Parts: sequence; C-alpha cells; structure tokens
Amino acid sequence: MNPSKPIVIRPDILERVLSLGIPKTYERGQLFTDTQQSLNPLLFIRKGIVRSFYRIEDAKITNAISSEGTFSCTESFFSGLLGHTMIEVLEALEVIEIKRENLYMAYQSDPSIEQFGRLLAEYHLSVLERNYLIISVKSARDRYMLFLKLYPTLINRIPLKYVASFLHLDQATLSRVRGEKKNYAAVSTF
Repeated sequence: MNPSKPIVIRPDILERVLSLGIPKTYERGQLFTDTQQSLNPLLFIRKGIVRSFYRIEDAKITNAISSEGTFSCTESFFSGLLGHTMIEVLEALEVIEIKRENLYMAYQSDPSIEQFGRLLAEYHLSVLERNYLIISVKSARDRYMLFLKLYPTLINRIPLKYVASFLHLDQATLSRVRGEKKNYAAVSTF
C-alpha cells in the first residue's frame, strides 16, 4: 500500500466508520497526547497535515507524516494502553475524530467495520515498513530522494526540520543534500 494514498475501502463502509466520529478543527502546533483519562483518537484527515513523533532524550523524532484522505493514530489507539508517540498538527487541520471505544463497539455489531479495522492496521504496518525502508538507506541523498518519491506532495508543505527528523538527519545535512539535488541528472530508481 502507498502511504500517501488512502485505504481502499467501499464508500458506504467509510461513511459508516466516519459517522462514529466528530468533525473537529485544530490549529497548527496543537498536540494530541495520551493521558490517564483518554487515549489518542483515530483521525481521518479531511484537510491538513500531522506528524506522529516520539522523544529520545531532548530530540523529537518524526516517525510518520499523514495528510488529506488518510488516517492517523498512535500505537495507543490499537493497544488501548498509554503510548510513547504523540501527534502534532503541522498545517491547520480538519478531521473526523473517532474514539477507540466507539470503533471497537462498532466492530461488535458490523463485520464490515471490523474488516475496516483490519485494513487500518495493515495500512499502518505498511506505512511503518516504508518509513523504516527510508531510514535504513545508508546515504542522506538516497533517503531524501526516496522521501520525495514516496511523499511527493509533502516536501513544500512541512518545515524542513520535520523532514530531517523523519529521515534521521540533522537539518544541515538535509540542506546540503537539497542543495546538491539540483546537480542530480535523474531521480534515484528506488
């Protein structure tokens, strides 16, 4: 599955899933964090961009970026336990916010929604696998080129510090690679 494309699901099932949630808007910079009272919701992004990140010491490491027509959540949504990742709004956001308990109750009464849950989990695993592929590439240039191939619409919409974090590079290295890109004859064949 391509992480820049939505889950392929019948429109009637998607409509039922989205009816479980509440439309909300969020401003750039807002955070979704797990608390003892509530876990991060499942977000269907109608407009905007979010990133999922975790902390290692003082660094915030981006592990996923999601935009229009896709779902975003943290591991706590699937596990039901407090997680280690958070979601940050990178661009003004319009979403349908679905609480875990609402979706799980719908699984009990509607097998097609339960199938959606399986597809959602498979989709998020494929996104994580693709993101792992990006950071497993040795050269900074190849990481950046692979990012451009897999996420072509995002590069001009998110701050470079988050792209650098996602690629496990420092900003100076990413800036150097972007400057050198003008000299590349063709995009890498990943």
